[in-house]
Amino acid sequence: MWPFKKKPPPEPEFQAWELPIMWAEAQRKARQRFVDFCEDYDEKRRQESMTIESKDNGCIAEVPFELRGLGAAIGKTPANDNSFFDRAMSAPGNLPSSNPKRAFGVRKPSAQFIPPVAIVEESAVMALGAAKYGPFNWQDEPVDATTYYSAAIRHLLQWFSGEDKDQESGASHLAHVRACMGILLDAQAAGTLIDDRPNCASAGDAIERLKKAA
Repeated sequence: MWPFKKKPPPEPEFQAWELPIMWAEAQRKARQRFVDFCEDYDEKRRQESMTIESKDNGCIAEVPFELRGLGAAIGKTPANDNSFFDRAMSAPGNLPSSNPKRAFGVRKPSAQFIPPVAIVEESAVMALGAAKYGPFNWQDEPVDATTYYSAAIRHLLQWFSGEDKDQESGASHLAHVRACMGILLDAQAAGTLIDDRPNCASAGDAIERLKKAA
């Protein structure tokens, strides 16, 4: 019998020797999810190629509409500095393209507009999270939106107040913000996001009202 008439401490849920096994299993699940995603993606593309007939002749006849909209939204105009933006905005018609995939790719989201350094910085933060909590842990259990929203705001405020690196991780605060947003987007798409946003007044309406007043 327990000598102090108290309940004994609870047994740990797992032993130390089980940690490598658990980590290996988490990696296996993550790899399997990636393989499943790739297979699903390839199957969708295969089905699309059987049902969609492209009318694209393989030439760039005009500036991509995404780039026009982006330029208008940020007020950017060609600066004649030979930048990618300038080259795209001034592209003449009928530039030949020998790549048959362009006919389909031109209709899809353009990943080339994402700065590579942003992806690299975010990947460092995601790797830290994977080591601490397990890779893609937000897909195993539902996560609430406000947790990652609050974390992103904290990192953004710290960055805006002059602190570039997170003191705990040593990684960029801005990369932490991207990681939080990436998790929210992925959890939402995977159906594991708990939407606990409060029923607030529309921020968009307030922005429009104040913009007109100004």
